This record gives sequence, C-alpha cells and structure tokens, in this order.
Amino acid sequence: MTLFPDQLDAQHAYHAAVAAGFRSPILVAPTGFGKTHWAADLIAQMIAQGARVWFLAHLGELLADTADRLQARGVRFGWIWAGQRRDPGARCQVVSVGTARARLDDLGPPPDLVIIDECHRTTASYHRVLEALGNPPTLGLTGTPIRMDGRSMRSCGYDHLILTNDTIDLIGLGRLSPLDVWSFPPQPGLDRLRETQRDQAIAGEILSGRVILGDALTAWADRCRDRPTAVFCSGVKAARETAEAWRRAGFRAMAVDGTSSPSDRLLANRLIRTGGIDALMSADMYIAGWNIEDLGAIVCLRHTDSLIIWQQMIGRGLRKSTIWPNCILHDQAGNARRPGLGDPVARRMHLWDLDDGSDRRHREAIPGVRACEACYSTAMVGDVCQDCGHVRKVKTPREAVLLPGDLVRMDDQDRERQAQQLQRRREEGQCRSLADWVALGTARGYNNPIGWARIRHNARQRRAG
Repeated sequence: MTLFPDQLDAQHAYHAAVAAGFRSPILVAPTGFGKTHWAADLIAQMIAQGARVWFLAHLGELLADTADRLQARGVRFGWIWAGQRRDPGARCQVVSVGTARARLDDLGPPPDLVIIDECHRTTASYHRVLEALGNPPTLGLTGTPIRMDGRSMRSCGYDHLILTNDTIDLIGLGRLSPLDVWSFPPQPGLDRLRETQRDQAIAGEILSGRVILGDALTAWADRCRDRPTAVFCSGVKAARETAEAWRRAGFRAMAVDGTSSPSDRLLANRLIRTGGIDALMSADMYIAGWNIEDLGAIVCLRHTDSLIIWQQMIGRGLRKSTIWPNCILHDQAGNARRPGLGDPVARRMHLWDLDDGSDRRHREAIPGVRACEACYSTAMVGDVCQDCGHVRKVKTPREAVLLPGDLVRMDDQDRERQAQQLQRRREEGQCRSLADWVALGTARGYNNPIGWARIRHNARQRRAG
C-alpha cells in the first residue's frame, strides 16, 4: 500500500499548491499511474487529521474501485449512491454525482475537500452539488485535462495543474505494459504534405472517418487469438454485429452496451478476466473506469477526433500483465494517423494548459446556423422552412468504407514524425498574443507570417469566447 516515488512527489506538489493558495488543483496522471490509490492515501491522511473528504465520480465502476481501496486501508466511509447504505457520521463519503444532484437538501455535513474523479467531465451538475456544499476546495483527477465542449479547464473552476509522468515513462519504469501499435501504413496526406491528388484522396478518406482497413477478424486471429481482447466499435449495432461475426468464426465473443443488464455486465467482466470469452465488444462502455490486468490486446474499429476517448480506450490495455509481455493494438480505424491523436504513448504532459485545453482544437466551437436548402432562409423549425415550406432532406450516416490492406507496425520513424507534430502544437499552445503568433510564423520561415498569425490568433480568440 506504499506509494511510488513519483506518487510521493505528486503528493508533495499537491500540498505545496494548497499552501500557495490554490483551491482547485488538478492532478494530471495517465492510466496506470495509480490515481485512485494515490487519492485513497491522501484521504486516509486527511481523515487522520480530522478532516472530512468526499470522493465524487460519475461511474459506478470508479466508485466501487475507490471503495475497495479505502476498505483495504481500513478507512471508514459512507455512501451517497442509490441502493447503497448511508453512513452520515463517516468522515469520508463515496459519492455518485447523479445521486448527490438528486439529494441537494440532504447531503449531510459539508466536506473540507471534494476529490472529483475524471474531472474533465465537470458539468453543471457537479457545480450544483458543490454550491449546495458551500463551494469547498476541490481536487480534480484526470489523465486528459481537456474537454469535448471547447471550454478550458480554468473556465470550469480549476486553477492549477499538477503534472506527473507520461505513459511512456511508466512503461519504462515497468509499471505499465509496452504497447505494440499496428495501424494504417503512413499516408503522406495525413502529414499535410504536398503530394499527388491520389495520396490526398486517400488521406481525405482516412480523415473523414469512413475507413476501416483490412479484415479485423483475420488480423486479430493471426496475431492475437490467444489474448483476451477488448474491441471498441462505432455503435451498439456494430458491437453486436462484430461479436456475432467472431462467434460465427468459432471464437467466444460477447457484446455489452448501455442497455445491457447489470448482471450481463458483471458476467462479461468475469468472463473476460477468467478467460471465459476471447473478446468483449462495446461502443461507449468500458472506455473509462474499467481495468483488466491481463487484457492482452485492443482492436479499435471506432473512429474518433477526441484525444480523451483515444487515450482512455488504449489505457484499458496498458495495465501490467502477469501473462503477456505487451499489449497489442490493432488500430483498424487509423486513429494513430489522425492529426491531434497519433501515437497513444507519445509524450503529452508538457502540452496540457488550463487555458487552452480544448479537445476540439481543429473544430469551430461556435455552432453554425442552419439554412433552408431551397431559399436559404434561416427560419427553420425542425426540418421545415417557415418561409417556403421546404422540408430539409435528412442525410443518413455513411457506412464505413472497408479497404483491403494490412496493418503495419508503428516504428521509430513514425514516432519521431509524430513527436515533431506534437512539438509544433506545443509551440502554438504557448502563443498568447498576435505578436507571439507572428514571431512563431517568422521563426518557421512562412512566406506570410502576419497573415498566418492573424488567422490562428483570431481562431484562438473565438474558441476562448
């Protein structure tokens, strides 16, 4: 139950942040760092000093894992979670944000500290709970301090980042499994190079999120058939169809989604842990709060633009295994080649920023205005134009394009190229004024650094607004 040296360093950094006057710091640590273990140790220390502490999360799996770690330390705690026995007298409370939101008038004594797990998900519900408690100091825990709605973490009330090791550092320390990445062959267009139209067309298909490369089942059977595998799919229907395809091929597979009963979810967890099934398919399930130590492989059939989702999906397979020397990733959707995502274990700790942490750097955060396809009026109510009566055509989602081909292993040259891209993002993340952008454009030797700087600076200002 002791802490590793880097965990002790993070604890000292937290106390230093509190002493410096920060009320809402964030501990930024990747999957496998031991954030919950670290938090349980902090809770035990604070309770010994007479403080009251809440651990607040949105997933039952996160709450149950925290409860197990508190029990192992002999910490008395109560539940604020539907269906669990309450203990208002306990100085530690393990709290579901949904249950707390429904019981704002009956939350018991206010805590001295609220620890918020997966704090990048902080929403209005969290703030309502904190307001009902008198806005006590908070401590956020996350591996990705960026949001999917375009807001910065500072705008959500956080005021300091406590940075720790990168994933690659934890792999080097032997605390996480090495990751063997198999993805699309390198495409020049993905690096935005001026190549032939054919290369640009291929890159465009990949970037559009419509391509699945190769036969996922055959590739998995050739390289990972003996390894318990998590398969992330694009939706519930796709997960069920993929599981059925695995079963028709003679493998044991099970699909789980949000409509699955609690008993089915528990069964799936038990079977994948004990070797009762070969593969577990899901869509949005098990992206966070799901830890299987001996998971040997991940198959990604889901396209995403979100670094949060990408990092968390891959993190499921990085737990140190007693059986497998590494975790094999089959990135059939080409996410490892997509700008803003890249190598799942690349160094990113230096990129995090409280003020510019949007998960949608390449998107416009302000929604567009819908116009009528016939008369271009913006007087749209649902799908009907109120000026001319035209009914908007509803576009059906395009099916993924299956391309023949084989995955290739990501090599050192790929990683070096992606490291350079991340460095460019870091340089741009440090620009705070138009003059900074102009200086960066000049240093890069752009033909029109002032014009480029104005475009980038204005885009940053729109996101910040």
